[in-house]
Amino acid sequence: MANEARRQRLLTEIAAREAQREQATRDLISPWLQPQERVRGAMDVELHGLIPMRVPRRLRIAKPVPPDGWDTGPADHVFRFIAIALLGPRVVAVRILWQYPHGRPFKGGWASQAGVFLRMVRTGSSRHRYHENHEAFLVFTDRRVLVLHRKSGERLGELALHHLVVGEPKEREFRQPERVDLSFTDGSLLALDAGTDERKQLRALLAGRA
Repeated sequence: MANEARRQRLLTEIAAREAQREQATRDLISPWLQPQERVRGAMDVELHGLIPMRVPRRLRIAKPVPPDGWDTGPADHVFRFIAIALLGPRVVAVRILWQYPHGRPFKGGWASQAGVFLRMVRTGSSRHRYHENHEAFLVFTDRRVLVLHRKSGERLGELALHHLVVGEPKEREFRQPERVDLSFTDGSLLALDAGTDERKQLRALLAGRA
């Protein structure tokens, strides 16, 4: 009896957490939808780890300092400096070696459709000083793809559906199983990383099955 009671309590807690997450997702999406716009799917994604870490300074959009300051403290500046100094050269070396067996994770340059999307995501929240964001929440509708920032609730931008190539993305089951490539109609490409459920949903949407 005691074990069954604990089991039921655990299931109730899991259901409550899932309901809270679903409500938070609805609250995130709803302010950005147009009248009669239908959501086809939505998922959290990250930029592939070997994609350029920063937007070139000449392409950055100026961010005004928030009235209560940036969402970064002194420790963030220290860790950022160490990461750039120590990991930067290594990431470049790994990127050069890794792209041959796995395919380049970013093609087309910053002016391409993939580059515009990359700048959109890297710019990140208006409350974060640096243009180094790597997370996005994609919302596929019957009209466009909204690019949102889950933590801040901000809209980073959007993609036109006709800029995305409709077709099943290449699978890398034994090499980079978490990777899904966004292919654009101008020939550019950008690789994203996603969890198992998110990856399946994203692949279905890109293939036109959802």
